[in-house]
Amino acid sequence: MSMQRPLLSQREAAAACGVSRSTIRRRREAGELPGCVQDEERGWLIPVDALLAAGFRLNAPAPPEDAAVPAAPTGAAAPAEAGGDAAGLRAELERERERQVLLAQVAEARHEAALAAAEVRHLRDQLDARDGHIEDLRAELERKALLIQVTEARHETALAAAEVGRLRVHLAARDEHVEDLRSALRALSSTQNGRASGPWSARRWATA
Repeated sequence: MSMQRPLLSQREAAAACGVSRSTIRRRREAGELPGCVQDEERGWLIPVDALLAAGFRLNAPAPPEDAAVPAAPTGAAAPAEAGGDAAGLRAELERERERQVLLAQVAEARHEAALAAAEVRHLRDQLDARDGHIEDLRAELERKALLIQVTEARHETALAAAEVGRLRVHLAARDEHVEDLRSALRALSSTQNGRASGPWSARRWATA
């Protein structure tokens, strides 16, 4: 449950903020202190939040001029009431300071979290870009590997074609040599047949 902040009279507000009552009155009449209410006994009551929002500092030293003279206390209860009001204001001021410190810490933490989230998004974008670059490099590497394979295959095909041409030349030379041998063999056979049908052959038939 949140604690409701106290309402100060114009005199109490002037004393707590270290300004004159006329300053508080002018600021109230100018609408710079929202939330003020009028009480039948204490007059205008001003929220502590409105004083803090307007830039006043609680428990500031009172100015030497235009300061209101407090009424003389009547009875024994007046000093105790004033002391209780001062202690309450000091406690309220301390709580407000702690709240402002916590709010500043929360704002700083949120700012750091926003910066961290932006950095994470930036790093993720860089990572995605690098992943895409790696994929491009892999595709280029595969393409170059295929080109190398094609080049090697073409080179091997050219070597094989050259070897086939060389073998054909040798084969043609051997075929020509074989044909020469066949021609020589035919010539030799013709010569032997001619000798066999010569004079010696006729005498052999006559003797027979």
